[in-house]
Amino acid sequence: MDRWITEQERVPAGPAEEQYLVPPTPGGPAAAPRTEIAWPVRVSRGLSRPADEETR
Repeated sequence: MDRWITEQERVPAGPAEEQYLVPPTPGGPAAAPRTEIAWPVRVSRGLSRPADEETR
């Protein structure tokens, strides 16, 4: 993830967030829970891109 952020000339814009897509259930299989990790990023200030491209 860090390499992609650097290659895309982005910087972290907040903490990573983990959300369950399939939450754990009592007595359920240990491999059943699935999570999604979101890490907000923004364009580095050094780039001269239009503001609308920063939200993509």
